[in-house]
Order: sequence, then structure tokens, then C-alpha cells
Amino acid sequence: MTAKFNRSCGGCTLCCTEMAVSEISKPMCSKCPSQTATGCGIYEIRPKSCADFTCMWMDEPPAGIPHPLAEEERPDRCGVMFHAASDAFTRETGIPMLVVRGDFVKGADTLARLAGMVVLILVHASGRRQLMGPEEWVREVAKAKIKEFG
Repeated sequence: MTAKFNRSCGGCTLCCTEMAVSEISKPMCSKCPSQTATGCGIYEIRPKSCADFTCMWMDEPPAGIPHPLAEEERPDRCGVMFHAASDAFTRETGIPMLVVRGDFVKGADTLARLAGMVVLILVHASGRRQLMGPEEWVREVAKAKIKEFG
């Protein structure tokens, strides 16, 4: 996949492991059976949920995030991947949010840098969600009980 910032997945396949893919009954945090050493083995006919997924490293950041992720923050390099969360909630409240999956210890520097400007929704392998970011925003997001993040 190539996106607005002239970036491509390259050797990164973190989304292939981290994301659940209902069309093929692949649970999150498990290797996709179509994943190869160089990417997706069925890219041209990949499931709709895969085709619809937008990695924030490759795309324009959502409203409220002032810049794209740095080159060294490619998901396989920093350990975590980001994707947009609830555009409707962000439009309504002005609170920018990103869903985060991956190795939170390896990605700690990236998480710390972004946590001051956005609410991060950390999705653990168990499915548990954890909020990180400016305290006032985290309280508002927690109150809203947004459940759409899978």
C-alpha cells in the first residue's frame, strides 16, 4: 500500500498480526495465514477489513494531530501501530484520538511523545483497553464509554 506521504509498508507487517480479520476468523494478535515475509500473499483479493484499514504512519494524521509520524516510527521499527478512532467523537468534542496496538514497552518513547497531544487507546492482546493522554481528555473519553474499538 502507498499513501499520501509517499510511504509504503515496506517490510512492515504489524497490522497483519495485530488486527482481527472477521472475514477469515483471524483473532487479533495472531499471525495471518496469508502473511508472508514480504507482506500480504493475497493483497489483490485481501478481505474488506484489511483493505479498509488505514495505518496512521502511512496516511495523513487525523484532526488535532499536528504532524505525521516520523520515519523511525514505522510500526515494525517502533513496536506500535496507530489508526484513527471515532471521527464523529473527535468532531463533536475536539478531542483527537488514536487506537494503538503492539508492543507498548518497545513503543514507549513514541507513546510518551504523542500522549501530550492526543488520547491514545491502547488495545492489549487480551482485548483490554487502556486510555493514555491529557487527563481532562481521558476523563471525557472514559465517560463517553466508546466501544467501537476492536
